[in-house]
Amino acid sequence: MKTSSLFLVWLTLSLWSIVRAQAAVHSACVDASVSELMIYNVLTDQEPQDICQLARIPAPHTASLAALKEVHARAAALFAIPVKSLFPQGVKIAINASAEAPNGHYDATPHSISLDIPPYPKSWVNKGTYAHELGHWLANSRHPQLNPAFRGSVGSHLLSETYADAVMMALTMTTEQLYDLPACLNLPAIDDKWTYTMGLGFIDGSFNPYRTYQCCQQTQATPQAQAVCDFKAETSGGEAPARPSAKPFTLRQYSAAFDDHYIGRPMLSFLMALGKKLGGNFYGQLLKAPAPAIAHRCTMTGVSNQVTVAGYRLSGQLNAIQGALTPAQRQVYQALWKAHAMDTAIAIDGRDFAPRVEQAGMKAFILAVPADHECKDILQSRGLQMENPDKCLVSCQQI
Repeated sequence: MKTSSLFLVWLTLSLWSIVRAQAAVHSACVDASVSELMIYNVLTDQEPQDICQLARIPAPHTASLAALKEVHARAAALFAIPVKSLFPQGVKIAINASAEAPNGHYDATPHSISLDIPPYPKSWVNKGTYAHELGHWLANSRHPQLNPAFRGSVGSHLLSETYADAVMMALTMTTEQLYDLPACLNLPAIDDKWTYTMGLGFIDGSFNPYRTYQCCQQTQATPQAQAVCDFKAETSGGEAPARPSAKPFTLRQYSAAFDDHYIGRPMLSFLMALGKKLGGNFYGQLLKAPAPAIAHRCTMTGVSNQVTVAGYRLSGQLNAIQGALTPAQRQVYQALWKAHAMDTAIAIDGRDFAPRVEQAGMKAFILAVPADHECKDILQSRGLQMENPDKCLVSCQQI
């Protein structure tokens, strides 16, 4: 058989396999915009399984798919994008029932979400945690109808986790990601009292492992809680974390070593307080607020071509929100701004801006370099970047 004929046969079989694989996805998963739902239960002998490949969805996971579908529908409504356009290929999801809970993770390769829930779960999907991870998924999706400033938050120490929390709160109005655990083992709630004048331990995030450790020193009444505490003791070597500092936070203390899940909480608190005073979903407004695009030209060592990317400052988005208010509402805005010491957020964003633009440059180069170029793997893998710190360095200059 001629080479061209062999190629046509191969292409036909490949396309048929793809169609067959897509057709095998259960209609309930397609309806929920889920392409894969892997279930892992490490405390049983049950083999991992993709629920979407089963002929019949097990009863607990009809509820899981309903919860995922609800979050996806709310995201589509928030951004005014049809569900099938926002999630054209569906979302790949893995749920792990294990002692590593509560946790969640977005993986840029292969653009998927994993959730860690307590063992022996009553419910397999925590909508708050999922909405948070979906925030990362959306920011990394490169969807052209999503706000460029939101997509530009990827890689930001201040904004990446803060915007993911904003998605969670905009979609679910959830301030606590509650699991089948004691309150002290669940993630701390977001309220309207966080400010940048709080104790350092709240801003750098060190209060949370200390809080969890103190909780685990108590007798745990449920097997879920005991399993979580045993896991934390094992991974920490049983050592008590340092007591968090109660000294008021100052900008001089800011470090990229801070836990980025907490550095932006005062900003979320500011938006919550604003919503309580003025009404409205200010988390959603932040995610959609425009900001002037600041063009940069980026170069990379070992690559001759250049790429052009845009950076977006937080101040531009917040100015857009304030500019849409009435004079009376602006007075409320400015009073709450001062109470939450929001000038600190703008200052942190200023320090965070250049690395954020470089992150955008890295993403642009990943798309620009050939598939077999060594920089592609290095830029896509944080581990390889650490092993090759002098290779494929990206630098950007404002045009």
